[in-house]
Amino acid sequence: FVCLSIFFYLNSFDKRRFLWVILSGLTLFLGLLTKGFVCLYIWSVPFFIWVFMRKISLPKMIADTVIVVAFTILPVILLFFIVPDAQNNMLNYLNEQIIGSIQNTRTVNSRFAIIGGFFGNIITPLIVGLIILAVALKKKVQKSLFKENLRESLMFFAIVLSGVLPIMISMKQRYFYILTVYPLFSIGLAYYLYPMIKSIFSIVEINKKKIVIFKVLTVIIVLASTILSISQVNKVGRDKDMIFASKAIIEVVGKNTTINICSEIASHWSLHGYLSRYGNVSLDKNQNHICQYYLSLGDCNKNRIKKEYNLLPIKMKRYKLYRMKGIK
Repeated sequence: FVCLSIFFYLNSFDKRRFLWVILSGLTLFLGLLTKGFVCLYIWSVPFFIWVFMRKISLPKMIADTVIVVAFTILPVILLFFIVPDAQNNMLNYLNEQIIGSIQNTRTVNSRFAIIGGFFGNIITPLIVGLIILAVALKKKVQKSLFKENLRESLMFFAIVLSGVLPIMISMKQRYFYILTVYPLFSIGLAYYLYPMIKSIFSIVEINKKKIVIFKVLTVIIVLASTILSISQVNKVGRDKDMIFASKAIIEVVGKNTTINICSEIASHWSLHGYLSRYGNVSLDKNQNHICQYYLSLGDCNKNRIKKEYNLLPIKMKRYKLYRMKGIK
């Protein structure tokens, strides 16, 4: 949705300007529903296009920004007043995820952690880019090519930073908060390097033998990637123990059911996800909602469990599954 929003806005320079700007805002609204406030840095796109490209006047930039913001927020307001469940969800999100994360939650030791994570993820393409620049200098490509797409690239890099730097406001930082900036970084870097790459290929002599070697290597890489992907089907890598535990639980309790859990498990979000994915099994920490099965961690609620449930002989490293007494 973030990429689509920028794509629609860039289309507004060709024709049907207002239609594309409105679509840009509506698409960003869908991004807001999907992942929250972390996508709203796209509101800065008209400003940075004005700063670096001067493709629009200052009044048009302001008008475009207002339109994009309006058509991102207006659907949210409509949902808030029309759908009660949406209202409840939005208020909880605002209080717990936004205000709560700024005031209380702490997941990193430094506000600069997100910067370190960002540069750690872009170091490889940066190195590749520097190698291409070094080759371009060695081949003595035209100096004008180094500036040909500089403005456009700086524009994309500015947008990227506008998606990373605001995260520093909170000490609750997750690297996946900035995942949407990487396609934009890739576009900006590729767009800058393209004139040099094109020039290098025009200078370098490529004979038939080199073309054959290149094609053979390409085919080998594609085949190896395909074989590697196929070989991983039905194999578990990450969260192996938790996935096996989830499937063992589903086999006993059945699909489309709800089971009780102790409060210590409530924040095990991966467990929630795997049980939902593989069996649509829900976990309920409300001890007043009595279910046939109870999932515990360690000795939590051991007095109640001992009185009302029987332990089931399921081999799991972390969890224990119980069935209510008197149920076969």
